[in-house]
Amino acid sequence: MNQFVCLYKHELQRNNPNAFQNIYDIASMTGNKLDLQLLKQAREELEHGITRVS
Repeated sequence: MNQFVCLYKHELQRNNPNAFQNIYDIASMTGNKLDLQLLKQAREELEHGITRVS
């Protein structure tokens, strides 16, 4: 699993209301578009209750 996705899920467990934006800002600094895509996908899956086995 992507390191930013793991960090995002961890922050959600800590009830951080700014979890996505904080992690997205950090991920955007890497310039890796795949990181951003995976992070957005994880947010969508979690918001819609979709779970995926990885």
